[in-house]
Amino acid sequence: MLPRLEDLAGSGPGVAALAGGRLTGFLLSRIVVPRVERMAWVPDCGHGLARPGDGVTCRRMYADISRRWAAEGCCAQAVSIQAYDRDAVEAWFSLGFGLTWVDALRDLEPAAGEDEGVEIRRAGPDDIDVLVHLEAELVRHLTSAPISLVYPEDPETHARRSWADGPVDTTWIAFRDDRAVGYLTAERPGADAPVMARTGQSTASVGGAYVVEDARNRGVGTALLNRSLEK
Repeated sequence: MLPRLEDLAGSGPGVAALAGGRLTGFLLSRIVVPRVERMAWVPDCGHGLARPGDGVTCRRMYADISRRWAAEGCCAQAVSIQAYDRDAVEAWFSLGFGLTWVDALRDLEPAAGEDEGVEIRRAGPDDIDVLVHLEAELVRHLTSAPISLVYPEDPETHARRSWADGPVDTTWIAFRDDRAVGYLTAERPGADAPVMARTGQSTASVGGAYVVEDARNRGVGTALLNRSLEK
């Protein structure tokens, strides 16, 4: 954990709260440019309070660091919180943050209920157009209600840029009757993965996945997941 905190401390704005010379809280952030606009991100190991649920300290630290995020040109802010830490969830919700996505951890055993009527194959360079089409559909899904994420460019432009140097070789595509109906990318967790997902060399991370609307609830995603676990 210490090496990761040291790396995080040098990668973006940070703030510490002290009372009587003792550390009572800290926030460490990283500036990232993911699939949306430039964003300030506090990973799950990048924040802590000596007294759980200390909303006053949390607000003071946020007031300080948010000014620096704005100066860095960040139009979005995100904080990763362990789901069991209800005090932290409530503290950040009180600052106007909401729930956008959830990371979960499971074993590597195959899942039950996969669609046996789809063909799953590993993607290659010739599949870029297929992946761009599916990615553009995913962007349309994410920008519609109730998610309503904001993307700085149209879905097709964003999708083609994403896959220009994307992880094609660790991506699987699902086909039904020669039509692409979904994809899943599985890879080793990177430095920005949640702490809980970096427990050993046998850990894999789902970096992205999508199934078209008319193929959902049939086990296509399960089939993609199971195929990726065979790697």
